[in-house]
Amino acid sequence: MEIEQEEYCFNVTCSKDGVKLLINTKEQMFTEKLRSLLKFGRNSTRYKDIYDMCWLTDFLDMSKLHACFETLIFSDDGMKENDKSDVLRRMKQAFSDPGYMRRLSASRTNWLDINGDQACGKIISFLESIPWEN
Repeated sequence: MEIEQEEYCFNVTCSKDGVKLLINTKEQMFTEKLRSLLKFGRNSTRYKDIYDMCWLTDFLDMSKLHACFETLIFSDDGMKENDKSDVLRRMKQAFSDPGYMRRLSASRTNWLDINGDQACGKIISFLESIPWEN
């Protein structure tokens, strides 16, 4: 399965044709950040990802998100998670670790100006709300 990318075109003064820049979709960005957190759990130091994911939850298309989860998490033999319950269990474990939450709160990467508990709570609520076909 191929993951969809969005295409944006920019004009460049040194070229009459311009340049194409491929970027990941919001769904792929969210899933890749989630994937990293799943791999490293409470040992993750990518605290900015928590705030990025929290913000992204308001803008995700569920069908695209399902495709990204399937490709980047559930179908990857290197990942331990096989379904939504595995993802939720692992994320709740990380977010319930006092050391992780202390490091998250002390991080200077909080661009949303909300506390870490709020950001983690929003991510968990979002993951719980995803409709899955079983």
